[in-house]
Amino acid sequence: MPCGRIYRFLTAAGARSGGEARGMVMVRAVLMAMLMLVQAAVPASLLAQENAAGVEAVPEDGVAGVLAGLPAAQVKRMRADPDRFAADVLRVIYGHGRDGAVTLAQAEAAEQIDLAGRRVRALEPFLQSDLNNDGSVTQPEAVVRAGALGADARARLLAGFALADTDADATVTAAELRAMAEVSAARRSGQGPAGYFAFDLDGDGLLTVAEVEAVRVALEAGP
Repeated sequence: MPCGRIYRFLTAAGARSGGEARGMVMVRAVLMAMLMLVQAAVPASLLAQENAAGVEAVPEDGVAGVLAGLPAAQVKRMRADPDRFAADVLRVIYGHGRDGAVTLAQAEAAEQIDLAGRRVRALEPFLQSDLNNDGSVTQPEAVVRAGALGADARARLLAGFALADTDADATVTAAELRAMAEVSAARRSGQGPAGYFAFDLDGDGLLTVAEVEAVRVALEAGP
């Protein structure tokens, strides 16, 4: 079952991170709770259908054709860790869709939410440097804030300030902050949720758990 594979993948990743036993117990408890919520949200009849049909519900040549049409570097990353690929796509399906499927509109909404989160993360160091809360960050403010940070964070803030200050007037304005956040979010977005619709193998406008499983199996099988 796909949920079981996600659980095994995430717990194995947690174990590789070297956390203490108590931390792993908490990780497993949180993951089990998430899985229970996912399973409760999906009708038992649908899960049974997925388990019975599996990849047989999707034409095998359709998967091969889709993979052949993707950039080689993308396929290489996916083949390197098929379970991670499946977990990312299933997160979109179960997080934003319903009944084991997601529409393109729902996936696009998920992508916008992800981009908004990336913009917030890009802005956070600068907002923490806006010491007088006037909506812009001056170089003296950035230097004061940087002095309270560790070496790595200090370097990131000051280097980011220099990049964001596009007119080199020693002040990053609200407009410059917005532009910086947009560029940063787009640069880090990679394969967005809407991009997963290359794997809508039957072209019905729905990305399903069965289609994701078909792609995962094909990735595991290799070229």
